[in-house]
Amino acid sequence: MTLDNLARIGRLKSHVATKDEIADLLAAARRNLDDAHAENISAENRFDAAYKCILQAELVGLMAQGFRPDTKSAGHHATVIQSLPKTIGIDVQRVVVLNWKDPLHVSAETSMLSPPTRFRASRAAETV
Repeated sequence: MTLDNLARIGRLKSHVATKDEIADLLAAARRNLDDAHAENISAENRFDAAYKCILQAELVGLMAQGFRPDTKSAGHHATVIQSLPKTIGIDVQRVVVLNWKDPLHVSAETSMLSPPTRFRASRAAETV
């Protein structure tokens, strides 16, 4: 599905990014990438930092194409991740959909990733 199609169905909205907005997102992505490599924090926190870095970097990619996700709709994080092949040309085979069993799940209350009861630290470290 194209970015224009995602906009037509309400998953994306038109957006003209400012230079400062892009700079702030890239700086936040860099901080999260640094945190993802920090060995003095838990695997869960490293995974969360890596996930946030991916979202922030891809948000820059979407904005460069003139879009942003509709954050009022459920699944906007998935829309951002699934847009990677369209914005930066990443191979579709490299885009992995995370589910609640392996290694994290999405909390319906917060729409944020949270560790399941049996978080597998080795899987999180592998992802980071």
